[in-house]
Amino acid sequence: MPNWFRTAMLLPWPLSRLFRVLLAMAVSRDPARIVSMAGTVGVSSVGMFGEGHSGWGLAAMGHSLSLLVGSAAWKPAVVDGQIVPREMLHLTVSFDHDIVDGGPAARFTRRLVELIESGYGLHEGEHAPQEQADSSPAFVS
Repeated sequence: MPNWFRTAMLLPWPLSRLFRVLLAMAVSRDPARIVSMAGTVGVSSVGMFGEGHSGWGLAAMGHSLSLLVGSAAWKPAVVDGQIVPREMLHLTVSFDHDIVDGGPAARFTRRLVELIESGYGLHEGEHAPQEQADSSPAFVS
């Protein structure tokens, strides 16, 4: 958060309210202003508050891509035809479909899941797992 914005939010009530109204008017005229201040990707972690609970979070962030990392919980999963307990991470991925089409969003999400499941980046010098030939890359790692 820029220092000027933090300072404006600390102003007394009538002035901070006026600042918010003026900022909302400026953003409605030029949406690029909010992108320059807030970015295009939002990441939030609420998992520390829901330890042991399952479920997904709903993020009302104004970004093109929002990732909300939830808690990890033990759930039954099928592994090699057997039902075994596994620790599952709840991750909510949401897109602004005015900006991102569904196809690229689905490919990005599938690739993100592949990288998380493989533990990519946990070992030094490790290469990303190869994608299947029938899918187009969502992004290059």
